[in-house]
Amino acid sequence: MLLTEFLNKHEDESYPSNNDDKSVYKLSDLRKTRLTLAQLNKLRNIRDVKKVEAEKKIKDIRQQYRPAPQAV
Repeated sequence: MLLTEFLNKHEDESYPSNNDDKSVYKLSDLRKTRLTLAQLNKLRNIRDVKKVEAEKKIKDIRQQYRPAPQAV
C-alpha cells in the first residue's frame, strides 16, 4: 500500500471493500470456486487503477530526476 493511499483516503469502488467474502477454504473443499462477473470487474478495476498509479509514479520520478536545464 502506498503512502498516498493513506493520505488521500477515500472510498473507491475499484478497491475491495470490507463487505467482500473472506471465507477460509479447508482441505475438504475439493471444488474450485468460480469467479462471478462482479468479481472479475472488481479485479479489472483494481488492475486499471494500479496501472494508472504506476504510470503517474513513473512520470513523477522522471520529473524529479531529469537533467537540469542548461544555463545560458
